[in-house]
Amino acid sequence: MQIKPMKKYDDISTAPLKFHKLYKYIMPLLGANALANLVLGIKMNGFANTATTIDYIYDVLILGCVVFGVYGSLYWKPIGWYGIMGLQVFQIAYAVLAYVMLSVTDNLPDKMLQQMALKVILPILIGIYYFNRKGVFFNTTVQKAPKKTADSSEIIDVDDYEEIEDEEEVEEEFEEIEE
Repeated sequence: MQIKPMKKYDDISTAPLKFHKLYKYIMPLLGANALANLVLGIKMNGFANTATTIDYIYDVLILGCVVFGVYGSLYWKPIGWYGIMGLQVFQIAYAVLAYVMLSVTDNLPDKMLQQMALKVILPILIGIYYFNRKGVFFNTTVQKAPKKTADSSEIIDVDDYEEIEDEEEVEEEFEEIEE
């Protein structure tokens, strides 16, 4: 039995994005949670010990990844993909670090292991989902304008556009439009 590689998507029109449509609303909630944890933690505890400082650094990193992820997701920019993948990496790293710190101090409850496993498995699955859709965020093909110009009342059909891969061809097209 041969295992087929997972399909990678490069075009937004053909990529299934049902999870992404949900996740772009979940990311701001993660950011709000990180901001609330940061503000309340500093207000209540200050920088009491190493563990709270690590929590604050984690919250700042998560907040930054969420900002980049949401912005890039709205406009399909590469920074969105990096933000989303960074968010997954930091969540995994934090879960592993928390597990190690708690296991060293013998403060690890039995149910905590299940929660830690979920906090590692879920970001891995989300990372795989977005890794296979990386091309949607990095698709840099430029759309060539149709030969005829349209006034503001005329509807332009998107299918009339041609894809251009060559940068010199794009520059020539822009020069023709300027003339």
